[in-house]
Amino acid sequence: MKRNRRLGVFIAEVWLPPAKNVIQGIFDRAAPKGFDILVFTHFSNMNGSHFQIMGEENIYNLAGYAELDAAVIVGNRYQRKELVSDIEKLLLECGVPAVACEYSSTVFPSVYFDDRKNFCTLTEHLINAHQCRDIICLTGPENWIQSEQRLRGYCDACEKAGMKIKSDNIIYGDFWLYSAEKLAGEIISGKRKRPEAVVCANDIMAISLITHLIKAGIRIPDDIRVCGHDGTQYSDMCAPSLTTLSNSEYDLGADAAAELLKILSIPVSEDFERRSEVRVGDSCGCGRKKEYIAEYNSNIFLADYINNQISQSTLPSEINRSENISDFIRAVERHNEIFIVPYRYYLCLCEDWAGEDTYYRKSGYPEYMHQILGMRAYWTSDMEEHIFRTDDIIPCLSEEHSPEMYILTPLNYGDRFFGYSVLQYENAETAFHHLYRQHSTILCSALENIRIYQNYMKLRQKLDIYLSRDEMTGLYNKKGIFDYFKKNPPAGQTNSVSAVLMCIENYGGIIGKYGENVSRRLNAIFVQSINSFLGTDGMCGIIKGRVFSVFPGSNTDPETFCGRVQDRFDELVRSIPEVNGEISIYCDAETIFFNGNEDFEHKLEEFISMAEKYENENTENPYSAKLKKLHRDIYRHPEIRFNISDAAAQIGISNSHFQRLYLEQFGISCKRDMIKAKTAKAKELLVSTELSVYEISEKCGYDSPTHFMKQFKSETGMTALQYRRGHS
Repeated sequence: MKRNRRLGVFIAEVWLPPAKNVIQGIFDRAAPKGFDILVFTHFSNMNGSHFQIMGEENIYNLAGYAELDAAVIVGNRYQRKELVSDIEKLLLECGVPAVACEYSSTVFPSVYFDDRKNFCTLTEHLINAHQCRDIICLTGPENWIQSEQRLRGYCDACEKAGMKIKSDNIIYGDFWLYSAEKLAGEIISGKRKRPEAVVCANDIMAISLITHLIKAGIRIPDDIRVCGHDGTQYSDMCAPSLTTLSNSEYDLGADAAAELLKILSIPVSEDFERRSEVRVGDSCGCGRKKEYIAEYNSNIFLADYINNQISQSTLPSEINRSENISDFIRAVERHNEIFIVPYRYYLCLCEDWAGEDTYYRKSGYPEYMHQILGMRAYWTSDMEEHIFRTDDIIPCLSEEHSPEMYILTPLNYGDRFFGYSVLQYENAETAFHHLYRQHSTILCSALENIRIYQNYMKLRQKLDIYLSRDEMTGLYNKKGIFDYFKKNPPAGQTNSVSAVLMCIENYGGIIGKYGENVSRRLNAIFVQSINSFLGTDGMCGIIKGRVFSVFPGSNTDPETFCGRVQDRFDELVRSIPEVNGEISIYCDAETIFFNGNEDFEHKLEEFISMAEKYENENTENPYSAKLKKLHRDIYRHPEIRFNISDAAAQIGISNSHFQRLYLEQFGISCKRDMIKAKTAKAKELLVSTELSVYEISEKCGYDSPTHFMKQFKSETGMTALQYRRGHS
């Protein structure tokens, strides 16, 4: 079945009328050509990198999955200009043809308002309808394309009427309040001759000018007629009502869509009805038309109605008591007051939305999404839940349907991204009430509560099931370690088990200096580091507060395991800046050899006793930290040719003293330890890669493969190829 083509629209602040008009213009132009309109937008349109903004902006990455056929970027509406560049880059990578709307792009063709023609029409209204001849033009900043185009429109109107253009009547402003306030001050003080009319390049400057003139006793429009431009909602809110140019955004959207259709070689009708018009009001003397007043009152009524519905809603308290997604869905279905206008609403969650605290989705999307809710306004539909591919966006888009408009907004809690919601509309001009943001915030808070509660219940269930676990970390305690191996005896698989003694160095000092909260976080990071590399049959137990016994798994080399855990711990501990640099971990890896289960229990008890003994011993010496770092480097980088003399000099002791301390601390000579490190690395590469013996010898720091093969057989009792075949 052939799906509709998809046109993506990237725009901010879609709850404002100008944005809605742009979208409607795009829809009316593109929908008859078989395009669905997918509007990507977020809520916090600010220039910053706050977690909330980062989380919301992930919605734009969805465009990379949407298989768009074309796109419009309304770039002038974004406060953070880097976001516009990111959107452009994404579309380029996906090969999506696009147009830049109301901003200058270096990669896509740009489409602008027909400001010159529109402003000419607005100025002609003052000239022809009110016989004004002395008209001041307050435009925007000099050299801005919008400012210059509107100024040219003013000049065109004056020239058509045979009026002389006075340089003193052309004023560059700021598109904001201050330039209008300055002009009002000059007129009020008499510094500038009072004109018959002022035509302003946007509504904000016009309203500011009117406000200051009226305060000074100058009557509008009796003394001075004033017009604005843009047709914003503020033109109906001020008194007197503002004469302005409306619906130019609609024409802009239609022009952008037409440009895209031409790029796609799709025929474009030239008789498309444009909507730009002078929206007369009291500020020029025409008076507001009844239909404008009715429209304004209707919008006010709708806003008040929805505000009233929201204020009386019990959704926040009810939905935040939800313990699972089913409760959550029922609460949303019962409280759909915000959906008075759209006729479809969808909630879609990432498969991994309820991820763990440390690792969670901040950007991008999984391959599949879960539509947990699909409903109509004011009643619950019979739409079923769906698991669907992310590139479908929502399941119904893949079904046969007439072209529709969809607004996609993010579901996130800070920078934790849950998914997205979709509003489906027939008409953008009545779409997306500003309170929808409040509604989305409530939903995201509820989802975060559910996630926390579910993770808490999982942990509690584990603690209830595994009574032989440490209360703080959830790891096996001493009893739990023995119970685990009673249920999962290693005998019958091999006659050896890899074991690692690990502990947090300077743990007592950290507790004394920073308290229990920091120690709990250290334990959590340590356990997380260990769990990241445990094999499927591996397990970890805690002996005492800082000492852990780890059994990495049958296919995991203990020395390699230690190096990876140490690297991961160093990375994660940076999240606790107060202890960063003051803390490290110590590892002692060995292999427990045994004959039968009884012998294994005995050997296991010896290993646990060694761990308990380590907790009570003071193993520190003046050179301990440096020796441990060297020991770690040997196992992390076995390819490096360490020199005993250089190592001793680096630590600051003689060769003989160095070798004696190394043997005392690690129970093995430094030279033998280097050979063990190389052998451990070789074992890992033989099992996990298809590298040749020659390549492996190089990666393990051997001068020749012959030397490598001889030493490997001496250490393991078998050749490298025999070892590979035995562990493949």
